[in-house]
Formats: sequence, structure tokens, C-alpha cells
Amino acid sequence: MRLRISVAIVALLLATPSVSAQSNSPSETSVDIGGRRIALVLPPDDCALDAKHPRDKKALDTVGQIIGRSGNVLHLLALGCNLRADWRGGKVGYWNEYTQVQTRVQASQTDYSGREQEVVAGICGALKAQGDTMSSDAERKVRGALEAGNEKLKLEQMVFLGALGQDENGCYAGLLVKIQGPSGTARTQLCIYAHVVLQGQIVYLYRYSDQIDAAAAEQMLKERMSAAKAHVEANSGHGRRM
Repeated sequence: MRLRISVAIVALLLATPSVSAQSNSPSETSVDIGGRRIALVLPPDDCALDAKHPRDKKALDTVGQIIGRSGNVLHLLALGCNLRADWRGGKVGYWNEYTQVQTRVQASQTDYSGREQEVVAGICGALKAQGDTMSSDAERKVRGALEAGNEKLKLEQMVFLGALGQDENGCYAGLLVKIQGPSGTARTQLCIYAHVVLQGQIVYLYRYSDQIDAAAAEQMLKERMSAAKAHVEANSGHGRRM
């Protein structure tokens, strides 16, 4: 299994699901990943973007191309329901906090059912041992994805914060990313994300925020741990081939 830091395009960027999500409840949706229907759990008070909405779709289509150039597939993007309403109404043009769910295109071809905790431990071990090298590789990939398009976006800095924790549900890591937008304004965001295995597929659960202090990082880590647990439970736990 080849491991790498999975990096989303952040700050000033919005993203698009690769498939049509089907809503099961206000807090849960399902998507197809690697040929399997996998439940995704929305954070409390968050709402997913919908490509059927004109303002959502315009941003989703643009950033979907960027995500694809980096070799990732985005399955879900959610933000606070009030923020989504303001976004759709044109009151805000930037998201200060949001969630993404992604996979690697290549990883979806492998089934890790029955080896979930082994895979999670391997990911954390690789991040601890090779984090700096993996971060440099990821930074080059993100920079290339941005420069290859016409979106006028520039990666100014990406700092890998290391493996931040591990439990029976996932491996957790952090990033600081600074991206310059078309207007020339640069923004920095903190990203805390979980590597989890759901129905045999490695899935990345990202949370981004403009708050970049230690207290915010600790709170986001706790939130991602809760999110990882919720996703594992929503997908019948570990060790079951679906």
C-alpha cells in the first residue's frame, strides 16, 4: 500500500462532489466510493452544497477540475447551514470553516476490508517516519494542480503539522495552508483531517478553519475523532465486506 499525504485545495476554494449524493437524513448522506455505497455523516448544524443550486454549481464545477488535477476525488463538501444560506444569497464569498470528504483515485481500487486498524496504524507510522518527505511531495502536487489551470490561484505555503493522534477509528494529521486568490489576497487556514477505512476504502475526512491557534487545533482534533467514530459506526463498523 502506497501512502501519501492527501491534500485538498483550500482557502478561497470550494469543491464539488464526484457523484450525486443521496440524502438519508438531515445529518447523513451516501456516495459511491470504489463501487460501494458508503454513508457520510455531516457535522452537526452543517449542510452540504448542492450542484443543483446555481451559485453552488458555478464554484463546484471550477474547483472540481482543480481537485481532479491533484489526483483526488471529492465526495462531499459541507459548511454551516447559516453560512451556506449567506453564500447562496451572495452575502459572503468566502468560507471560514467547512468540511470535505475525499479519496485518492488509485486508492479506491484496493479493498482493505478486515485490515482497517492495520491500515490506520500503517498510515500513522508512515506520517511519523516520512512526514516531511510526503509533505514536500504533496506540496508539489497541489502547486502543480493550481498552476495548470486558469483559476489564477497560487499556493504560497503549506506546512505539515505532523501526525496528531491515532485511535481505533483513524489516524489524524494537520496542515497549515496559505493560498493567494485571484484578487491577490492570501488566506491561511488550518486543516485537521482523519484517515479512516470505510467498507474497505481509505477515506479522508477534512475540516478547515480560519482559526489557527493551538486551542482551535485541539478542538478540531477532538471533532475529527468524533467524526471518524461516527463514520465507522454508520458503515457497520470494521472488518465486514459489504
